[in-house]
Amino acid sequence: MAYSMVVFKVFPDEPGTENKILEQIKNLADVNCVFKDSKIEPLAFGLNSIKVAFTLERVDGLSEALLEKIQAIPSVSQVEVEAMSLL
Repeated sequence: MAYSMVVFKVFPDEPGTENKILEQIKNLADVNCVFKDSKIEPLAFGLNSIKVAFTLERVDGLSEALLEKIQAIPSVSQVEVEAMSLL
C-alpha cells in the first residue's frame, strides 16, 4: 500500500484556541490516517497558525475528506494544504 504525507496549515478564529483545536485534530486519526506531528507558529497580532502532519493511505479523496473534517472543527477559520509528498 502506498502512503502520502500531508501537511495542513490551520487558522483559528481567535487567539488562545490553538491547543483546543489541536487536540480535536489529533482525535481525527484512524486506520487510514495517522497523526504525525504538529507545530504552532505565530502569525500577527497574537494570532497563531497550526501546522499538522498526517500520514495517509493513498486512497482517492482521503486528504480532501480530512481537510473537510478539520474545517468542521469549531473555532477553525480556514485550512490549507501546505505540502504533500509520497512516502
